[in-house]
Amino acid sequence: MEIKQLSYKTIMQSKTTELHFPFLYEKNNNEWYMTYREGPHGVPGGDYVKCVKSSDQGNTWNIWKGLGAEPRLRWFRTTLKDGSIISHRYRLKMGVNDYYGYILRSKDGGKNWIKSRCDVYGISIDDDYAYMWGHIKEDDKGNLYVIVYGTCEDKYINMIMTSHDNGNSWNPFCHLGIENSNFSEGPCEGNLVFLEDGRILAVYRTGGPLIYALSDSTQKHFKHFILDQHGVSPQLLKMDDRVICTYGTRDIKLRYFKNDRFSEAVDVYTGSGSGYTDIQKLSDDRFRIVFDQSDFLIDQINGDKQRLVRVEYIIK
Repeated sequence: MEIKQLSYKTIMQSKTTELHFPFLYEKNNNEWYMTYREGPHGVPGGDYVKCVKSSDQGNTWNIWKGLGAEPRLRWFRTTLKDGSIISHRYRLKMGVNDYYGYILRSKDGGKNWIKSRCDVYGISIDDDYAYMWGHIKEDDKGNLYVIVYGTCEDKYINMIMTSHDNGNSWNPFCHLGIENSNFSEGPCEGNLVFLEDGRILAVYRTGGPLIYALSDSTQKHFKHFILDQHGVSPQLLKMDDRVICTYGTRDIKLRYFKNDRFSEAVDVYTGSGSGYTDIQKLSDDRFRIVFDQSDFLIDQINGDKQRLVRVEYIIK
């Protein structure tokens, strides 16, 4: 199998502010929606979320009011079997007894989104906040699954949560990551997919090695393997009999999973950036990746241009 790069295009750039964390939804060739952040990461006045739309494949952008630009937005999207699109607001807050958060839904192909509260039960962490991460997945019975992580004794732990009522409430499905004090952060950001035989493949961040986990047929017990010595925000995309995986080490890497093994890494980009990617299937044999080429974790930009970049690939 060969994965060939078709195009490499800057879709937004700036000389005056950092551009980070792009999430792009390509509804069709002439209607794109995107969220991203402006300003230095992790400092006052930075991480300002913007929501924009384009009608010319990213050549120009305008304000998009169909999705509110709230703080901490991570715009992971999933098209469900009924044709609606579902996402989440990322951060969960502690309520009276358990946690609550917000689910985002679109019934018009991603143009407009409605926010509704969801209740999240049974998270065994010791912080006021927990976090949903990655794409919500739907099984063949209509049940939904998503990764949640939070702090427990100064380290992150993560788990898979499930919903039987279209995302209105969530309960624990199984524990996911390895709890190991040698990991500087603990298991946190992750993504999951269901393989053709029903098993779950998940990839998650630890602050140390990037780990991939493969379940047995029960979907609740995992074997864990090192995918890379470091990595953030892994993304997974099913493409026929393989799974595409992208992640960042500040550089951007691409691998594919087939026959219970991951390929060697392909270098998508080498340079400065957050390392966060967004990936979307375009056809049976094409997909694209979006990421930032920008100064990161500094208070003032050094580079001449800060960029958001779209790279398209074909599988042969």
